[in-house]
Amino acid sequence: MQRDIQMRFGEVVIPRSQLENDPEFKQKLLAKHYKSYPLCLCRPGTGTQMVIAYHSKSKTYALKRKQYSGEQHAADCPSSYEAERRERNESTPVPDSAILRLADGSTKFNLSTPTTMREPTVPQETSLVTGNQKKPAKRKTLGLLGLLSFLYQEAGFNSWSPNMYGKRRYAQLYKYLMQKAEEIVVKGDVLAHQLWMPEPYKKDDQENIEARRQDTFNKRLYGPDGRPRRMLVVGVLRKLVPTPHGIGIKLAQAPDNLIFWMNDKTAGSYQRQFGGGEDPLKQLGEGDYLLIIMTVERTERDHFFVAQVASLKTTSAYIPYSTPQERTLAIDLVDKSRYFTRPMHIEDTPGIPKPNFYLHDADIAMHIYADSSDPHAAQALKQDESYYERTDEPHWVWRLGEGEEGVKHPPLPAPADTNATPLAKQA
Repeated sequence: MQRDIQMRFGEVVIPRSQLENDPEFKQKLLAKHYKSYPLCLCRPGTGTQMVIAYHSKSKTYALKRKQYSGEQHAADCPSSYEAERRERNESTPVPDSAILRLADGSTKFNLSTPTTMREPTVPQETSLVTGNQKKPAKRKTLGLLGLLSFLYQEAGFNSWSPNMYGKRRYAQLYKYLMQKAEEIVVKGDVLAHQLWMPEPYKKDDQENIEARRQDTFNKRLYGPDGRPRRMLVVGVLRKLVPTPHGIGIKLAQAPDNLIFWMNDKTAGSYQRQFGGGEDPLKQLGEGDYLLIIMTVERTERDHFFVAQVASLKTTSAYIPYSTPQERTLAIDLVDKSRYFTRPMHIEDTPGIPKPNFYLHDADIAMHIYADSSDPHAAQALKQDESYYERTDEPHWVWRLGEGEEGVKHPPLPAPADTNATPLAKQA
């Protein structure tokens, strides 16, 4: 029997079934709480914010999940991506999600990257065909960048509110990423049990920090049976250095003599994918950071070999970005004390626009499109405009190539009600 999800409107908690079974009551309730953010209590904790939308054509209110928040709902919640996929599956088989949220608050992440020494690389989609299926159903997997993006999203670092100004430092990054790693299961084990991230440097605690690092390495790099295995490493890239064994990676906050090295093949692949063929640090703006995730194994000569690597660019406020225009917009939104989220687009729903940012204090999706001469950009713009015309949802557009060659973005939407957009504090 499916459980009845509870919803919180202010101080009142109401079963979701009551809203669905009494349309008149639902319209009155949603009208009363319009421009506030009800909470869906499908998972343990404080709840997941929902949105009350007003459709001007039908003059009715609707309760909707916030854009790109489907992953924050329990698998059995009607607002989850899983529920959406199940509904579509009644007629058309679609790939399963690589991310499965459980009712106990934990999350299973289906990682394609090997973490054991002899484990073969898993293809991005693995067939799960049964004899009764007319079309093959596929089990989706995600790689290292997907895992880093998901961990970053869960820690809340892709969202911003003005009260975070001056509080986002490496210490907070370490604290929240390691906390969330306790709630994610990868390849049958808690992520935190497979992950190392440099502790924030403290001069008066250097010896204890180093002792903890060595103890963690021994636990992560060897299984219970004593056999070597790979560990996951997340950190901020300080610099790449030449070594006798290949290109060396040094991390911020880590000892200077701790070097993770890549052979020429791994280094070349990494630089092509994340640095345009050169050192990825040269792609950063002033004051920016490069978050890196690696699978690492210890060699017989006690060196730390990097098997696979991926990275994520962020501003000085740790807001992720992929293009110079996203960076410009993120910095401007921070400077203007706006409330916003930069969606990570880990698993997108087909047919739904993929905004570069979502501005919470104006409740509007923000899109950046390449020059209209680019056929892919023109097609994306056409599809998105069709969606917004059909749904009557507000959106903001920055078309590159317009207005001083696209260097300056259009005026930002005015904030509607800042007090109605609480985001979790990170302190």
